Amino acid sequence: MASVIAIANRDAPQRLAVTTDGQAAIPVGGTDTYGNLYLAGSVSYGLGGATYFAAQSNLGGFVIYSAASEAGPWTNVGGMGSDAGGDLLLNSVLANIALQPGAAQTVIVGGPTRATLASLEVEGAAALENAGLPSAVVGYAQPFASSGHLNYVAGATGDGNTYDTGRLTLEATGQLVNAAAFVPITGIGDIALGVGTYHIRGRLLAVPNVAGGSVELRFTGSGGLVTSSFAVTVREFTYPVGGGAMGFGNGQTVGLGATFTGALVGAGLAPRPIDFEGRAVVTTAGTLTPQVATTVAADTYNVAVPTDVEILPVVA
Repeated sequence: MASVIAIANRDAPQRLAVTTDGQAAIPVGGTDTYGNLYLAGSVSYGLGGATYFAAQSNLGGFVIYSAASEAGPWTNVGGMGSDAGGDLLLNSVLANIALQPGAAQTVIVGGPTRATLASLEVEGAAALENAGLPSAVVGYAQPFASSGHLNYVAGATGDGNTYDTGRLTLEATGQLVNAAAFVPITGIGDIALGVGTYHIRGRLLAVPNVAGGSVELRFTGSGGLVTSSFAVTVREFTYPVGGGAMGFGNGQTVGLGATFTGALVGAGLAPRPIDFEGRAVVTTAGTLTPQVATTVAADTYNVAVPTDVEILPVVA
């Protein structure tokens, strides 16, 4: 069967001169009678916008070229093909490989899908559907989704563990606490929790302004939040202004809505880091809010930076 090779026509680019060689394809490129450069092999030419394109078929795929006019010269911009292992190969010579769907999503099914790239950039949202645990592959860390959370498996050259990646870190911006009534920590505020188990940890750095009162901390629920278990261990430390040995102020484990009360502030006004760590099992979604107060309104203190809270979903 004779193959067909299309060659661009300068006078009528959409009307292509057709050549058949009766064997395979044009063995080498050249210049047609109109002075247009053409490529070897079976090639289709066309105009896309202000750029001319040529698709050159080869064994197992095709190569794409572009040119400013039908006369060429033609520049290799990429192509698509396959290898003996059945892999689909996409190649971009000049720029990026872009998957551009219409109103729907771009979905890649099956696997594993592998790309060897200097970098991979996703414009917009990237979603991984929940999947079973993949087997470890030497030299690779494999990301996958489990219960809506991003996980990855360390390759055989690593430790072989399955790691969870979710973490929410919120930092306080600093505030003066001058009331016995509890207030949210500025910069941290309300934290939305869904159904599931969460690990909670953080540090409140309180800098007293007046001796006599105590720092208070609690975690409250709102927006319908229900927990079957909530326990956070709070530890207060003190250290002298200008340095020195750190002392232990107070410590206790509190439930949801319960109050931690620190030791009385001494005359030295020693700053006091208050570390906390615990776990919440949420059965009905809602909002968790860390709040602070002072036992004596006149005995003020500042929530200093760094003060932060970290929320980590525990993924089975």
